[in-house]
Amino acid sequence: MIKKTRARSETAQLAVRSLILNTARKLFQANDVDLISLRSIAREVDMAPGALYTYFPSKISLMRAVWAEDLARLNIELSGYPKESTLLDFSCFFVDYWLENASAFKALFLVTDEPDNEGGMFIESPEVIDLLRIIKHRVVSKMSNEMHSDAQETEFRAFLASLHGVISIAILVPELGWNNTRQILESQVSAFLVKWSRNAST
Repeated sequence: MIKKTRARSETAQLAVRSLILNTARKLFQANDVDLISLRSIAREVDMAPGALYTYFPSKISLMRAVWAEDLARLNIELSGYPKESTLLDFSCFFVDYWLENASAFKALFLVTDEPDNEGGMFIESPEVIDLLRIIKHRVVSKMSNEMHSDAQETEFRAFLASLHGVISIAILVPELGWNNTRQILESQVSAFLVKWSRNAST
């Protein structure tokens, strides 16, 4: 009987945690994050602030939990993308994902992170590490094995920065009307591939 009660209790706690996360996600994506407090989130989920603090002791801890869920979802999508796909198709998939989830992109990338109690940053989280690993594997696989690891790392960072540039402009400066993202990505990806092939031949 105790085990069943504990199981129900754990299930209930997971349900409450999920409710808090989903509510916080909607608020963070629809408003200036600085204007959202744990108290305002507690009101939305009809909880006492003290009860919410037992799940998330600070706003940054709650924000990180939302970010982690969003990235974990993306990582599943990217991991399942066909291995035989071209780098261009993979890049378009990555960019389109964020364009379709623009609010999540802004909540994740346009909010300044803060050190946690141990001084750690979200960039060190398993979700971010997995994301970088997945993308880097796709990118580096198109480079020459003869390219030095330091050069590969630099090229990977430049490539990822170029993708984020396309996403940021499309989301943050829509008045430019740069909606031909695939054409832009075709130009970017081909330029990188040409550069990498030249490095392989020198």
